[in-house]
Amino acid sequence: MHPGGRRKASARNRLSVGDKIEIVHQILISKESTKDVAMEHRVSRHVISSIVNRVRQNHRFLDELVSERNQHTEKRRRVAACIQEMNSRDAFLDSLASTQRMLSKDYNEEVKTPLIRSIMRKEARMRYRKIKRCSIHINSQKNLVLRQQFAMKLLELMKKKTHFINVDETWLGMSDFRRQKWRAHGTTNSVPQLQIAPRISMIVGLDQSGKVYLSLQQSTSNSKVMEIFFRQLAGKLEREKKNWRKDTVIIIDNAPYHSSTACLKIFEDLDLPILFTGPHSYDAAPCELFFAAFKSRDINPRHVKMGKR
Repeated sequence: MHPGGRRKASARNRLSVGDKIEIVHQILISKESTKDVAMEHRVSRHVISSIVNRVRQNHRFLDELVSERNQHTEKRRRVAACIQEMNSRDAFLDSLASTQRMLSKDYNEEVKTPLIRSIMRKEARMRYRKIKRCSIHINSQKNLVLRQQFAMKLLELMKKKTHFINVDETWLGMSDFRRQKWRAHGTTNSVPQLQIAPRISMIVGLDQSGKVYLSLQQSTSNSKVMEIFFRQLAGKLEREKKNWRKDTVIIIDNAPYHSSTACLKIFEDLDLPILFTGPHSYDAAPCELFFAAFKSRDINPRHVKMGKR
């Protein structure tokens, strides 16, 4: 506030019908002071006195308020049921305006957007969030069945206390993966980007106890690279536990170089117990959480020069 300026008054609440009924009860029944009730509802004492005087002068006014509240409650119930029905048929509710038009057109309900927002947040427990883009075939009938079969097999193995190792790959094309930072007023938020050239491929094996089997290489992931990794992994597991194949299953996705003829032959030659996930089963790949944690920071804080020498 500049010197000599007036402080802006805080915004006052717009009283709802329920608030007015509560005010009448507090003043006339509970005998609370006008000052305390005005402070609680963030309105002037004149507003409180005006409501109470109307009730005293017109005994039907309170009945009208109660009737209006009941109508409002019934309208909220109807609109909430309509929104729940929209959700059950996967209606695309991208804005309050589109929801308002849909309520008017399909359900003959004329509702203002603030009321729609309130009902969607409270009764329907909905939140407005960023859309996550996915493949058009991600939830096709075939993929849903395949994911169900994978889940049933996974549950069957979990009941047997099977030891799982999830194997997955990712690229490291840069060293600093941080996306946000606090900045002082008047400064820029630009940060020099240090590229990794050529890119590094990371292959990770992660079990449910958090143990990591990790490989880094400057090459494209293909059947030959995966053969080297699985041979090294099998040798490592052999040294840790001779009969590891009896109670261990390696979980991998359906990437082309995983399901290729060459890779399937490698699994057979090494006698690897392999379980392929269903299509787009990202939640069944704990390696994705490892990659997310790894790529949430600067992996080269000392800014060591990288690249060909």
